[in-house]
Amino acid sequence: GEGGSWDEYSCQTAANYWTTVTDDNLRGHLESAWQPSCCSSSPTPIATPAPAPTPPVPTLCLAGEAWSNSTTAGQACLKNGASIGDSNFGYTQAKCDGEGGSWDGYSCQTAADYWTNVDDAHLRDQLSNKWRPLCCTSNAASPIA
Repeated sequence: GEGGSWDEYSCQTAANYWTTVTDDNLRGHLESAWQPSCCSSSPTPIATPAPAPTPPVPTLCLAGEAWSNSTTAGQACLKNGASIGDSNFGYTQAKCDGEGGSWDGYSCQTAADYWTNVDDAHLRDQLSNKWRPLCCTSNAASPIA
C-alpha cells in the first residue's frame, strides 16, 4: 500500500474544505461528489460553507497583537535581485544609489515571509525587534470618548 489512512469526514468538513478551493474545475467535481450526500432537496443546504479561514498571524507578533500584511516594513537596497542593505539597519537611499542598487519598499508580509526562513536565531531576533513595532499592533479596544 501507499501508507495512507481511510478516514470518514462530515459534510461540514467537506463544506469547509470546499470554500478554500479556488480551482473552478475542482470545485465542480467536489460539488458533484458531495451534493447528493450533503444537500437536501429543500432550498437550504444542510451544510452551510464556513467563511474561508484567515491566514495565520505570523509568530513575528506577540499574543494579543494584530498583524498588518500591507503596512510598509522598510526599504531595501536591491542589487542584481539581492538585498545589500535595509533602512531598518541604517542603510540609506543615497548609499544605495552610490552602490548602483534600487531602493524598494517592502510590506510586512514580505518581511514575515523572509523572517520565517531565517535560521539564525540572533538575526531573527534583530529582525523581530525592527519589524514587530511596524507590523504588529495591540488588539486592545480603544475607549469610546
